[in-house]
Amino acid sequence: MADTSFPTARVLETLHRLYEVKDVGNFPRHLMGIIAELLPATYISFDQIDLKTGAALNVFDRPIPFTREEFMARWQAHCHEHPGIAHLDAGGSETVFTIGDFLSQPQFQATGLYQEVVRHFGVRDQLGIILPVPDHILGVAVNRETGFTAGEKQLMQMLQPHFVRAFENARLFSSLRGAPEMDYRSWRNHGLTRRECEVLHWLSEGKRNGEIAIILGAQPRTIAKHVENILAKLRVENRAAAAAEARRLLDPACLLPNPGPTPPSASGPHA
Repeated sequence: MADTSFPTARVLETLHRLYEVKDVGNFPRHLMGIIAELLPATYISFDQIDLKTGAALNVFDRPIPFTREEFMARWQAHCHEHPGIAHLDAGGSETVFTIGDFLSQPQFQATGLYQEVVRHFGVRDQLGIILPVPDHILGVAVNRETGFTAGEKQLMQMLQPHFVRAFENARLFSSLRGAPEMDYRSWRNHGLTRRECEVLHWLSEGKRNGEIAIILGAQPRTIAKHVENILAKLRVENRAAAAAEARRLLDPACLLPNPGPTPPSASGPHA
């Protein structure tokens, strides 16, 4: 059941603004700003680790009582004491949780994590939001003095899948920036419409129908119909074969006009 303390119109407006971000570099502060409007907080942080490159990002929504180097040193020394991290390491599947879900205040305040890090921020509880994105570890921590209500936690559970999708969208749009224009003549020669050519281009890049729909501003079911038409026009049975045929048709030789039958030689016999 939805939490009545958060009007539907407000939640819908939040979702609309969430999906506005098109630059993955702006995503952390954009997301933290949206969460701050929904949940009163002392500090909000965004953490990201790229599992392919090892690059790490840690961003706070306001100045903190440590230098970045001091904070990272203290955090790395005590992060294993965080009950949420211990829960995930043990195979837990919860993506939204609070410190209070695992420890009482006296128990938490007895940890080195609290004494060396958390208490300096003037907070006592934290709501963590995990964003499971391929090749990344992403997390948002909402920190404040008071605990979190069941309704606030429920709201973040409802929005968490949208946070994940918004990040994936921003990453996708960022990857498309500066992409060269395509020459679709060889595909058009096989009867494909301009829109079908655009779909085929992204299909051949390995994009799924949902991703193509986002890129082209269409509905996934519309993209699925375009894919069906593409397979029929190229006379192939599946997406992999369509991608292979698309690459073959980009060979410059496929752009040459069909010369037709060879005319009789001028020196040949005449009727």
